[in-house]
Amino acid sequence: LISLWSTREHAIRVKDAAIRNFMILSIRNWLENMRCVKFYSLLKSSTTPSPHALGNRTLR
Repeated sequence: LISLWSTREHAIRVKDAAIRNFMILSIRNWLENMRCVKFYSLLKSSTTPSPHALGNRTLR
């Protein structure tokens, strides 16, 4: 009974750790994607002169 309980506790702990790791990984992936998207949009705006980019250039 004790061993069964301990294995169950261990399984719960392992599951929690796995969920936490998965969440951390997905958040990291999301952040990486956001950075890539931001970089891509910056690249796009620098190559194609938009009025907004031109305005920023004149402000600087």
